[in-house]
Amino acid sequence: MTTRTGSRRHFRFWRNKYREDSAYDAPLPRRPRRRWLRTVLFAAVPLTLFLWFLPALVARTPLLPWLVSRALADRGPTVEIGSASLGWFSPIELREVVIGRSNEKPAAEIPRLVSSKSLFGLITDRAWLGSFRVERPKIAAVWRKDGSNWEDILAPWMKSTEPSEPVALEIEIVDGTIEWIDLARRQSWQIEGVEAACALSRDRPQLIDVRVSGRVADREPGTFEAKISMRQTESGQFSLTTQSLPLALADAPLSRFSGGWQVAGRLDGAVLGQWSGSAEKVSAQADMKTRGFALKGEPLKDERIALNQLELVVRAEGKGRTVEIPRAQINSELGQIQLSGNVDLAKFETSELADALLAQQGELRGELDLARLAALLPGTLRIRPETKLTSGKVEMNLQSRRGEQGMQWVASAQAANVAAADRGRTIRWDKPISMRIDARQTPRGFVIDLLSCESDFLRVNAAGDFDDLAGNAQFELEKLMGQLEQFVDLTDFRLNGQGWARGRWKKLANGDFDTAFDLEVTQLGFRLPSGTQWNEPNLSLTVSARGRTDWAAVASTARIDRFDLEARTSAENLIVRTTAPIVDIQGAWPLDLRFAGKLESLLGRAASFVSVEPWQAQGTVALSAAGSVSAEGVHLRDLRATAESVKVTGPWLDMAERKIELTAAGSWQKKSGQVSIPTVTLASTALTARGENWTLSTTEGKFAPSGQTSFQADLARIASWFPTKSPNPPQIAGTAVGVLKFASSGPATRLQFDTDINQLTIRDQTGIVFNEPRIQLAAAGDWDRSLGVLRIERGELASSAVSVGMGGTLTTTAATKATTTPPSLVPAATAAAPASKAAATSASFSGACNYDLDRLTLL
Repeated sequence: MTTRTGSRRHFRFWRNKYREDSAYDAPLPRRPRRRWLRTVLFAAVPLTLFLWFLPALVARTPLLPWLVSRALADRGPTVEIGSASLGWFSPIELREVVIGRSNEKPAAEIPRLVSSKSLFGLITDRAWLGSFRVERPKIAAVWRKDGSNWEDILAPWMKSTEPSEPVALEIEIVDGTIEWIDLARRQSWQIEGVEAACALSRDRPQLIDVRVSGRVADREPGTFEAKISMRQTESGQFSLTTQSLPLALADAPLSRFSGGWQVAGRLDGAVLGQWSGSAEKVSAQADMKTRGFALKGEPLKDERIALNQLELVVRAEGKGRTVEIPRAQINSELGQIQLSGNVDLAKFETSELADALLAQQGELRGELDLARLAALLPGTLRIRPETKLTSGKVEMNLQSRRGEQGMQWVASAQAANVAAADRGRTIRWDKPISMRIDARQTPRGFVIDLLSCESDFLRVNAAGDFDDLAGNAQFELEKLMGQLEQFVDLTDFRLNGQGWARGRWKKLANGDFDTAFDLEVTQLGFRLPSGTQWNEPNLSLTVSARGRTDWAAVASTARIDRFDLEARTSAENLIVRTTAPIVDIQGAWPLDLRFAGKLESLLGRAASFVSVEPWQAQGTVALSAAGSVSAEGVHLRDLRATAESVKVTGPWLDMAERKIELTAAGSWQKKSGQVSIPTVTLASTALTARGENWTLSTTEGKFAPSGQTSFQADLARIASWFPTKSPNPPQIAGTAVGVLKFASSGPATRLQFDTDINQLTIRDQTGIVFNEPRIQLAAAGDWDRSLGVLRIERGELASSAVSVGMGGTLTTTAATKATTTPPSLVPAATAAAPASKAAATSASFSGACNYDLDRLTLL
């Protein structure tokens, strides 16, 4: 055993020696104890361990879903994570990830997602996020008529205006599945084997590389592969290859734009596009073919356009703002369309769409096989059942080129060689119609060298420029109907009439224009399949105007000093004139209107649209109105209508009035749909009435009236309007004076009615007379349109013979039809529909009645 006795003696010796020495009288300082180091170590070790295991704690506690929900609180979607593996220096791994769970159909289910970078790597280098591998995801694309689930999810991100730093990453999807669901058509497809990759490079300008491929599970599996590679602001290329891809997949995303049209068939082909130098040089080519192509929609009813093959070929090259199209063609057994030329894209940026299209150079040709079209759509075209079109075609051609002074256009269209077989008989129509227009652009404006239309039933000729333009037309609608009836079933459709039209436009020396149009038609008539018909023995229309305009800027410089329109028929005459110059043609037009006609003629015109049997009307009517008309609404300062020698008869009415006068002033606002009538008066020998502060607005498709009406009626004259079957009906005399008030607020309309009947006399055929000096009628309540409930707070009748006071409610339940349960996300058996209900009315009233039985027995 080793001892330290010697060293201790040595220490005591020197200690005593120091004590004896005066220079060392001060006590020796103690060696400080390093407790702070132990404190730091005790605190650092747990903190280090906590930080080290923090990712694991987050991954295995509710902290992870809470953090994810907080991060996506403003933008959505909902994200659920089944489990996770997080570490500072190990790859991130998420399992059983569910995105956008709604209606029990998640937008995406990801069994496993792995990142190549660790948490420490993501924190230290946020510009490079690394690569992410998404394994076996199941994606649901649910399409509605107004959008899709993925549009809902991405909408908040697309609307965000917050600046973001560019990042680099790589995403790889392995063995994915897409469920393509069309709710509107109750169809779904399964896209399997989806492989996708997206890479955003670290270098600048950033390279974006995307590729997607998949296989549609079907009886004839269809495949697709799309690639896009582009460097921002520099160059790139795009390619799409398909084989037997079902065209019906496009129905769902295009349904909101297609108006209900549906397409079917298989698509084979390839599309390739390239661009370089900030899109200064562009090339594109497409070779696509469809097999079993079919198109159907509501206008075709039960028919469809079915083509064995439809081919699309496009070749285009662009440099700068010009695109050269050497070839663009669509071919099918129904016809073909060919386009070639140059497109100046700069014109679309600096001009209106119509002007930009007219400034392009090229040629468009088209041809349509009428016999093939008639075979595909016999019902839509109303081809006679016993008639078969054997030949016929429509050709059109449009050429546009730049001349010395500007653009030049030549357009033509013609139908020719139409033939059909009808029960062994051959029908021919060699030249149904031919049209041509030659026009050019000059420094002074457009010039029409020729505008012509030639056919058996129509001839049109016009020529000139904006300084002097004139044209005329002649038509015989019977000849058109005669030719069409040989091929088309027009049993429930008629069109007849013949006439002429002419028009002119001339620019005067002072810069004003003067224009006029005349139309004369005799024996005009038509009948539609809906039953609507119109017959007009003679119709004459004259329109003339004078003003100033600059065709280069019509909206800002046009002015109309005078405008006149006159329409004449056998029974009516309508005149419309401006009362002041119109300096803004898009603003209000001050107009004066005069109309004169016969009631029997007007009732006959109404019969073309609604049933008026067995009603009859006789008399004359004259109307005058002064006001203004604009795109925002109509304003009437003074409206006066007078009907004379009026007689209206029907099942329950036989009215005869010598004269009826109506005056009114008011307005209609298009934006709000509100009609405002400050004053309206009605005067006749039987009834006079005055309305004040009338308003009529539309709320949720229902009328909401407000206003006040006072009236006075001659009961003897009113009673004579209503015939009875009795040979000696009671004679009624007296006057009624009253006020009706109504005010709407929300879905409710407040009603108030007060009427006094003075000197009421009822005399029957036996000579017994009932006299009542005064009868008072009053009621107040409200009508709730949303609930269908009429509440009568106060209903009173007071006279010397009887008095009644009452109140209550009247409830009306509207009829309902049976409806089907909306389809679920995955079409399944439809649930039983609720039974339809007929309209029903219930009433509940209470009150009191006092009467004089002796006086009532006289009735």
